[in-house]
Amino acid sequence: LALLYPVTGLSAGSEEYITVPFLSLDMLNDRELDLMIKNGDVYVDAEMLAGWLYFQFSGDDECIAIYDGETPELSVRSTRFYYDTAKVEHRLFSRMTDVYESHFPSIRNDRGFWIPLEYSLLILNCLNWILEDAIIVDMPQKSMMYYFYERMIRENHYHFDWYKDYNLWMG
Repeated sequence: LALLYPVTGLSAGSEEYITVPFLSLDMLNDRELDLMIKNGDVYVDAEMLAGWLYFQFSGDDECIAIYDGETPELSVRSTRFYYDTAKVEHRLFSRMTDVYESHFPSIRNDRGFWIPLEYSLLILNCLNWILEDAIIVDMPQKSMMYYFYERMIRENHYHFDWYKDYNLWMG
């Protein structure tokens, strides 16, 4: 992130807020994204990021949730970032797992809900490039679950013959 924003001269505990261009390969208009730099760590406004990526957002006294359905509990894609800890829960296949950990904790303050920038893009399955003056993001068109489902229903529809093309012999 040094290319995006040189973090210098911030004292311990100080916060600085900036806005950067946020570009997506599937968006028609360029947008902006709010960032917070605190103690040399770069955070993103979770509510704004969720909206730009077409996710739902909720924040309460315990955590920040970003998800793709009606509620975090019923969503296929759901991630929870906990305050004052690096703990992150992420739905993997059909259940929430709590083995994830970000590099620094999420924050809720009077200016919003803040999650680690690069880690959040990674766990939300975004391809991203951080340039000197912008963040470019691309979301896959299909979720991981769709690929597994497609593979299960088409298990016998290969475009090759296992036996002829790979000389496999089953005895």
